[in-house]
Amino acid sequence: VTLLVIGMTFLLMTQWHRFSPGLKVTIGFLTAALMLVPGIIFEKRERWRILSRAGIGGGWALAFFVTYAMHHIAASRIIASESVDLVLMLIVAAAMVAHTLKYRSQVVTGLAFILAFTTVTISNVTANSLGPSSSLTAYSLGASAILALGLVAIVWRMGWYELEIFGILATFLNHYYWLRPIIARVGMHHYFEEYAASSALLIFYWLLFRVSYVMRKVKEPGEERISTVAALLNVGLFLGIMGYQAVHPPHPFWFFFTVGAVELAFGQLPWARRRHAAFVLLTTLGAVLLVTAFPYKFSGASLSLVWLADAEAFFLAGIFLHETVFRRLGLLAGLLTASQILVAIALPHLGLVYGVAALAFYLNAQFAPRRWPGLNQSRFDEICQQVTSYLATVLAAFGLWAATPEKWTVVAWAGLILALIWTSARLKAQDLALQAHLLLFLTFIATIGINLATKPLHHHLGVRLITDGEVAALF
Repeated sequence: VTLLVIGMTFLLMTQWHRFSPGLKVTIGFLTAALMLVPGIIFEKRERWRILSRAGIGGGWALAFFVTYAMHHIAASRIIASESVDLVLMLIVAAAMVAHTLKYRSQVVTGLAFILAFTTVTISNVTANSLGPSSSLTAYSLGASAILALGLVAIVWRMGWYELEIFGILATFLNHYYWLRPIIARVGMHHYFEEYAASSALLIFYWLLFRVSYVMRKVKEPGEERISTVAALLNVGLFLGIMGYQAVHPPHPFWFFFTVGAVELAFGQLPWARRRHAAFVLLTTLGAVLLVTAFPYKFSGASLSLVWLADAEAFFLAGIFLHETVFRRLGLLAGLLTASQILVAIALPHLGLVYGVAALAFYLNAQFAPRRWPGLNQSRFDEICQQVTSYLATVLAAFGLWAATPEKWTVVAWAGLILALIWTSARLKAQDLALQAHLLLFLTFIATIGINLATKPLHHHLGVRLITDGEVAALF
């Protein structure tokens, strides 16, 4: 059934050149009917139920695509007004929802929606690949908006939260595949004609799925875990695609500040506060995004901070929701983020970025296990905590190197060593003591190799005398 629907999609778009648009549309609807009608008739028989339900799902998906093609596909265009076609798509989507819900089967309804999303995605990618003259306007993604609305209505009514995850992926990835050829044509961070409509649609998707998350009635822990995945996936894809299409000059501070404030506000609504998990997750997301906004304002950092925010959101959500998987994902994402920061943005003007990352990792590795003693449930958890602690020291050392003049870096490192030694004594943390001594050895080598060769004077005193004396005193 999937192959049949996709094949009909390509036929309507690229083949049958001698057929008129009206004949193509007629063939499309007849094919949809030949899948739907037998499916409805034979669905009552146990022997044919699986095939019949597959035909029902595929038939509705094809009917929706043919309705979409009546205006948005040039080879099948028989309706001049985009508004009229959008109304017709809304009617078909409503009928699809009403009919598939009759069977109370997540598979039937899910197949209809996923195939409908797939056909729209294929049409967008194919049209954009033909060149600028054939590219669709952002309003052609109104089909995705209609499908998203129908899917959310079903999820809210039936509690099929697994289906929402596929809906979020389909909605945002459909938009991304439509957007990618446009960005390739105009270049990154350049304005394009459909930018305003594209941004409005992305904001609509994010708010739609966020309202769905807040308003739902969760009955068991498994549903809450699935809802948490959907909530994090929603904001992650939204931030990523908005960043991908951002025009120059970018304003990440106001963007992250606004998104964080909205997420925080959602977390304080009565519907969210009735579910502890929703309250904690949205409050955590909002706080993390608000904190992430400020380094953008003052350091000009890159999207590495977004990754750090996502890692912290997973880690904190795992703690507050008592979900080991989320916490481990947060730790692993943090390790990858640290590697990316160290390799990709080792620039002197980004000292604040290193500092924010180091502070987050110190809190994860040293404060969190003491505040919540049951976090380290296995040897794997302990290793992740130790590696995170070492990465925090590496990031802190890089941050001090980036923020201080070359000859004064060893003094800053010596101060960090003293802070690590004092903290290790207070917390009885042997790993911090070991990190301090490793950094002490590196500082000693740097002092001999770099500062002893310094000759310039500073207020009639040698810089070598000042820096080496301060390092010795701190040692």
